[in-house]
Amino acid sequence: MEKNITVICVFAFCTLIVLFCIAFQCLPKWINRERNEIKKDVSNNEVQYGSTSYQQSLTEFTIGRGITMIIRQGDITDEDSDVIVNAANGRLQHGGGVARAIALKAGEEINVEGQQLLEDRRGGELKVSEVLHTSGYKLKAKYVVHAVGPMREREEDKNAFSHLLKKTFHNCLEYADARLKATSIAIPLISSGIYGGSKDECADALLCAVKEFSQNDSFKTVNEIRLVNIDAEATYAIIESFNRIT
Repeated sequence: MEKNITVICVFAFCTLIVLFCIAFQCLPKWINRERNEIKKDVSNNEVQYGSTSYQQSLTEFTIGRGITMIIRQGDITDEDSDVIVNAANGRLQHGGGVARAIALKAGEEINVEGQQLLEDRRGGELKVSEVLHTSGYKLKAKYVVHAVGPMREREEDKNAFSHLLKKTFHNCLEYADARLKATSIAIPLISSGIYGGSKDECADALLCAVKEFSQNDSFKTVNEIRLVNIDAEATYAIIESFNRIT
């Protein structure tokens, strides 16, 4: 009898060990799955972007002096705003990322105009935080504002990187309002791709710039700001930043 009890106890103990091991392996996967589900916050509209399908999401707020701010996962090249912002390099050579997508959809004319504008500038290529605009050509947007964000590896000081990036975003908004008299603008998360910035720090810089702009009564025309990115992680980072900063 005692022998049977011992066998049962050993069997129960082994079973608990096996269950514990299974739980230990599965729990992180479950947590990640739940976290991803939280991040999605999307509608059921699936869209194809090149070879990538994604879900469109939409979050809308009213900020500052009554400006509508929209946070959306989507293709910025499809935006019908007066202005879309291009995450450009100083030479306006649109080789990858959102810059390439914009250039491909706008057509070759946008490259020709961009290079002509650089030739006409006394300072040559654009420096970090500087902006200029071209026509939108085949895009729905009237204008493309080309903005050069900082590279993370060149700015060892995190504060310096954030300051330059915030200045870049603010310059886009100011240029659209004061120079182009635009009423709407769509902005991607500049410097968060190949330029190496984390999505969280880039989102914080973006939201700080948007907040300051929306509270400045000297700007008159822009009444809608769309923060549009193709990937869910960037969209989620912007929403989280909005919750922290505003």
